[in-house]
Amino acid sequence: MSLRIKLAFSLFMAVAVFLGLDHFLRAYRFQETSAAFEKARGESQVSRVDGALAIVESDLDSALAAARSTPLDLVRSLGREEGRVDIVCVIGPTGSVEAYAGRHPATKEKLQVREIPQEALSNGHPFMTGWGSGTLPRGFMDTEAGPLFVASTLTGKGKEAQLLVVGRVLTPETLMSLSLEARCAFDILPLNGPVPASVESELLMQDDVHRVAFHESEDAELHAFGMIHDIHGVPFGFLRTTVDRADLLVFEEYGRERDRSDLLSSLGVALLFPLSLLLLVQALVTGPLARLTQHAWEIGRSDDMGQRLNLDGSDEIGKLATEFDRMLDELERSRLEQQQMARFAGRADVAAGIMHTVGNLANSIAVSSNLTKDSLASIKVDDLRAVYDELVEHREDLSAYVLEDERGRHVLDFFGQLVEQMETSVKLGASEAKSVMVGVDQITDLMLALSQEDRSDSISDRVVLDRELDGLVEDLRSNRAHGPRFSGLVRVSMASNVVAKLDRQLFLEIMQVLLTNAMEAMADDAPSHQVLKVELSLKDSATAAIRVVDNGAGIAPHRLAEVFGQGVSTKDNRMGLGLHQASIAATKLGGALTAHSDGVGQGATFTLELPIETKTRERAA
Repeated sequence: MSLRIKLAFSLFMAVAVFLGLDHFLRAYRFQETSAAFEKARGESQVSRVDGALAIVESDLDSALAAARSTPLDLVRSLGREEGRVDIVCVIGPTGSVEAYAGRHPATKEKLQVREIPQEALSNGHPFMTGWGSGTLPRGFMDTEAGPLFVASTLTGKGKEAQLLVVGRVLTPETLMSLSLEARCAFDILPLNGPVPASVESELLMQDDVHRVAFHESEDAELHAFGMIHDIHGVPFGFLRTTVDRADLLVFEEYGRERDRSDLLSSLGVALLFPLSLLLLVQALVTGPLARLTQHAWEIGRSDDMGQRLNLDGSDEIGKLATEFDRMLDELERSRLEQQQMARFAGRADVAAGIMHTVGNLANSIAVSSNLTKDSLASIKVDDLRAVYDELVEHREDLSAYVLEDERGRHVLDFFGQLVEQMETSVKLGASEAKSVMVGVDQITDLMLALSQEDRSDSISDRVVLDRELDGLVEDLRSNRAHGPRFSGLVRVSMASNVVAKLDRQLFLEIMQVLLTNAMEAMADDAPSHQVLKVELSLKDSATAAIRVVDNGAGIAPHRLAEVFGQGVSTKDNRMGLGLHQASIAATKLGGALTAHSDGVGQGATFTLELPIETKTRERAA
């Protein structure tokens, strides 16, 4: 399964999981939202009921403020006119009830409150303890007419101080009126009333007086409960209001319909999103990765590590491609070095074998030469000279001397023996000379074979010329290749991606000769004056030109024609083998090496032209 298919499958699976989770969370959140709306509505209704009860408290506070100076007038007026006060009680500092009036709000009859004695109050009565502690009584009390809400205030000072207590009975009619104020129906339930145990325990266990508890009855009505306190500050009873769910049900149905619509919209967007993401990933990730994979596959299939992806980019894939190309460069460089080492090792083995054979032949030639020398040395040339001199001396009577003289008669015998000896020596010399010629011919054949082997050992490498030249120039700048003897300025101008098929080692040897020649031409100049330029340009679509320019000693015009000859040098005390061999090597590479100079002291320019593989564009270095 390809990476694209895996990625697409993963994306669509992620979309499906996302849609499922989104739908579940929407339903869950809607339930929570609906419950939160109901809870907020119940809390709001309880808060409005508290506000309505606050109106009762405010009316009582108004009555207290109006009757503070004349509390007895409030007692006397109670029962004669309609008002919002149903109970009035005036209590002295000793607990004596100095005045009391109470009426039933419905029957208008006198209303007795069990917790308010009409004669005197004990010291432990809440009215008296609150008076003494500075906390005046305020809260609910229980009466036969219904819950009574009371408020109190102090009138007068010192011995004339009195506690004025007023209250209002919350009858069903009053609760209905307050329901209109609160905009919701409510009732008040006693502690022992019909309150669910869970609600009662929840509210009684909390210190927050504004706490609201909820309970859903069997008829699916939701009730909200709040707590009210008596004059002791302890729980008196519960407020109960029913939450209206009619519009919430409409909202719930609308929410479900909206969820279905949102699900369809999300499905459409979710399908478009992975498609868009796949296209983006294709452009940014899988596409470059596919190119990188195809590139690696082609290299593995063709075993040509000279190919380069050249995938530009500053992201991780671009850096990976750059590092991949750099790794290929290093592998190619290592392969070329090993190849060159193997070639040199093979040449050395061949040369060693040839030299061994040449040595044997040389020994044979030496033996034959010695035998020939000995054979020639055995010829009695001195005796022949003596006989010749004797014959010259008797030239006038040569016949008599040969026939009659005792010594003359031995001349013919001497010549006979000498001829036999010379024939033997000549035969031996000719034989040994033939052996020498055979040995020389064999040595000549070996040298010719070695020369042909050297010419046939040419290896074609895929060489990026600008990259190799950059390496040579960097070595010059860092003095890694030539030490401290060159400290001049190196300027470079390169065409980019110039590729040639040639013997890399031979090319590097030519460039080393040209660079060394240029540096030596500037050796006598001050470092500040030394300038070396290395330029790579395109002569045409099939030829690259490499120029090495120096501002050194220069070359005289009459010597330009012979500068590449064997034994010729532009410098004193030099044999001039470098440029000669470089010119021959350039020819082997299918190129040419030329020189130009404006004269002595004007510097020189050496141009190496080489056939290239591709056409490239210029770049400034």
